[in-house]
Amino acid sequence: MKLIGMIAKDLIGLFVDDGSLAIGVLVCIGLIAALLKSGVASPALCGLLLFVGLAALLIENVWRTARK
Repeated sequence: MKLIGMIAKDLIGLFVDDGSLAIGVLVCIGLIAALLKSGVASPALCGLLLFVGLAALLIENVWRTARK
């Protein structure tokens, strides 16, 4: 049973290395999807917001990791 737990932890670690980055990505996608679904923003604007938001999250994560 311990072996299965270790394997599951390693598999999850392959996809979610940094929890704050994963949560940030999900929040960013959720907010932009809500904007798009409600019709507040055009698809082109949502695409731009998605690109800028995810790029900002990635840059922040790299800077935080580099400071460690």
